[in-house]
Amino acid sequence: MSSLYKHKMKLVWTLNIKDPQGMARRIYLPQGTAKKDAQTFKNKCDALVAAVRLNESLEDSLITWLEKQPEEIRAKLIRAGLLAAGNKDKKPKQLGEWCEYYITPEFVADKETRRKLNNVKRKLIIFFGKTRLLKSISKLDARRFVDALTKSRSDGGFELSAATTGPRAVGYVRQIFAAAVDDDVIKYDPFKQKKISATVGRGRGVFVPRAVRQKIYEVLPDNIWRLRHLLICENGLACPSELNHLRWRDIDWSQQSMIVYKQKTKKHRKAGIMPAVLPLLRSVFDSASEGSEFVVPSLTNTHMARMYNKFIIQADVQPWECLFVSLRKSAVNDAHDWAQLVGIPTHVIDEWFGHTKAVSDKYYKAANENHYSKLRQQTSEGSQNSGFGSQIGSQQPSEPIGITKHAGKPETLERHEFQQDVIPSGIHRKSEVGDIGFEPMTPSLSSWCSNQLS
Repeated sequence: MSSLYKHKMKLVWTLNIKDPQGMARRIYLPQGTAKKDAQTFKNKCDALVAAVRLNESLEDSLITWLEKQPEEIRAKLIRAGLLAAGNKDKKPKQLGEWCEYYITPEFVADKETRRKLNNVKRKLIIFFGKTRLLKSISKLDARRFVDALTKSRSDGGFELSAATTGPRAVGYVRQIFAAAVDDDVIKYDPFKQKKISATVGRGRGVFVPRAVRQKIYEVLPDNIWRLRHLLICENGLACPSELNHLRWRDIDWSQQSMIVYKQKTKKHRKAGIMPAVLPLLRSVFDSASEGSEFVVPSLTNTHMARMYNKFIIQADVQPWECLFVSLRKSAVNDAHDWAQLVGIPTHVIDEWFGHTKAVSDKYYKAANENHYSKLRQQTSEGSQNSGFGSQIGSQQPSEPIGITKHAGKPETLERHEFQQDVIPSGIHRKSEVGDIGFEPMTPSLSSWCSNQLS
């Protein structure tokens, strides 16, 4: 047992204690230490000696207390044999220290992944605090943090997208806590629960009409920006990752193809160069300085988005959601229509754009204004050549049902516009049911009855 008393000469609190080996030690606390703090110091030292003697791991509260002590006190504990030098705890159990311990080249080899983990770490520390014990974060705390990811900054959130960047951040948080589980720092991952999803959805995107893309092309300042624009909205290169990695050595002029590097998967794919891109690509190559490596200079996603928004304003067109996703989606739609005309199989287009048929069908293929325009054109031509078509054309409105024009916006298809008031025909009106009943007479039966009556 240890004893605590106040020294008569030095007027400081003094602790007499036996170290784990049974030797008597004396520790003088700093002058001015309050009695309450001195008693806390005595209890913590007793717990420290007991843990070492029983060969047990230090409790989280004891580790936290040791970390808060100044270097002077830690040095006294080391001299007294109560604490090993350079071994303040076996494993970091606080949030900040665990993140710094785990997010290192030793555990996370990829540099880009470490950057993203550090980005998530900053959000965790802002929300929970650097000294928060991993063990104390509950499942409810985890759901509160996930909700804060998509809240506005004015409400104390981080303003991440609920469909993309938010779930992606949850995935990196799970990676950090899963490592703590594997290292026996915590028993379970509070972020791994059914109420929290880490599934990254794709932006819905919209179809950007070719006329809108042409207006933006006309306001671009130089051929470099025009080439960027065509590579995105004609060849569907992901912006800016695939665009920034395209090199002149990846271009095969004889085959009219290029090798595209996908940074996300660290893989390459071979893609055809669309006819609208090839002339400008040749022009930029001819004017490029000798020894230039990349087709277009590298730009960050933020810079690209900021510049594109300026071009949209200059072109006086209506902005659209999911800026680059929509341009890529429009490129995929146009490429499939073009392939159908020239006789190229659709799976070739999917391979060029770097996705499977299932992904193409789910996210990229969709009815757009070009399809409805062709439908109206075919309807107009059919009504001029067919008497039956002319009768139907005279009874129907000039625009197909479900198509509504908005000034300055692409035509949209509203679900509720398909609902029409159906006027019952004669065979459905009870007041007009005759002797033949509800079912109409077939032509053969009608002819037989007329012959018998005559």
